[in-house]
Amino acid sequence: MRKLASLTANLRHNLSIVSSLDELKTGLRHTLEGILDTKINIELEDYNKELYEAASGPEKAILYLARLSDTTNPLSQEGSLEPTSLTNISLPDFHSNNPLVSIAISTRLPITSKHGYLGRVFVRLTYRSFESIYIEDMMEIIAEEIAIHWSRLDLTAEQKIADYKMLMETTRGNIMERFLSNSLTQKFQNNMTMEQNLENVLTPHPARAALLQADIRGYSNLSAKLSPIETVKILQKYYKNVVDQAQVVAQIKLIGDCIFLFIEKGHGTDEYSPTDLALKIASTLVAETNKQNDIRVKEGEDPLFFGIAIHYGDVVLGNLSSDYCIDYTVIGPNVNQVARMEELTKHEEIKSRIGINGVVISNEAAATLQKYKHLPLKTIDLEAVGRKIRSFETVCSVSYLTAEDVLLIESDIILDQLKSAS
Repeated sequence: MRKLASLTANLRHNLSIVSSLDELKTGLRHTLEGILDTKINIELEDYNKELYEAASGPEKAILYLARLSDTTNPLSQEGSLEPTSLTNISLPDFHSNNPLVSIAISTRLPITSKHGYLGRVFVRLTYRSFESIYIEDMMEIIAEEIAIHWSRLDLTAEQKIADYKMLMETTRGNIMERFLSNSLTQKFQNNMTMEQNLENVLTPHPARAALLQADIRGYSNLSAKLSPIETVKILQKYYKNVVDQAQVVAQIKLIGDCIFLFIEKGHGTDEYSPTDLALKIASTLVAETNKQNDIRVKEGEDPLFFGIAIHYGDVVLGNLSSDYCIDYTVIGPNVNQVARMEELTKHEEIKSRIGINGVVISNEAAATLQKYKHLPLKTIDLEAVGRKIRSFETVCSVSYLTAEDVLLIESDIILDQLKSAS
């Protein structure tokens, strides 16, 4: 009995300080050899070797996590430690009257807990026949103590993997939030992983949205005079503040000299509709254009002007390309219509009315204005001026605001407020 008590005490002490399965095996062997003056062979079998290897560093953890599926992910398991009693230990059938006869046994101890099956310990040891009276009890103690400490190591390994996963999620999240617009990231839910959030947000779905398209007039002549890098630098000066503000509520696409953006229904406020916000962005574009034109004129360069159009209607939103390429975009006839409306601003019959940097607004968009419905919207009868919207010939009229009208709302700080609140 003293040997059992000593064995239990030594096992608990030696195994409580191990930090790996190798140390557990070594501690187990040293403990038993200190009690039994015989040769002992101990091996760990049938365990999740990949988990313990993955816990040794981030690179292996990444490979390990990549192979896990949501349904079999061990990181989602929970359970308290409760060692299972050892049963069916096969002891040798012997008969000897000599208490000094050595007896060798081999057995495999299954190690399990509520956390799950952990593996087996193969033990081969030699003892004297007079010690047989407590060998089975000793094996019970060995199994129970190993189950407790192996489970602790198992939980530690899984916690390391979970920490690596959290680190990767945080890093990826920071990257995503840095380069995805606020209008997307504000849809992310804290109780979802990045993959789940992206799937939830990017899956194509029908929606209603305000659409804005603006195109530089005379861009071809400008780009012919400058190198590509010089042209890009000019575009950045005109677009930077506009894009920074628009990202708060809109998805933006820059296609050459064209800026296209859309604002989903639901990204407005009680006071500002998506069309109000699109018009506010247009006012920022007009103000920035005036500012940059003043600089260009002082430097002896020609000013730049925009054709600008705003529409509102049904669209399909989402990631419409590949699962391996994030490109949250919009399609539908209304997307084509806003592009055709912007083309109207090239024609003298339209330019003479809306003026330089004026904004063409569809009747659908005008009808959804809330905050800015007081602005002096004017109407153009397309048939009367001999113009039609290409591919949308049934549209009989459009509204517009001059640049001066649009600048009446330039001082509105709603987008700055929304950015601060996000």
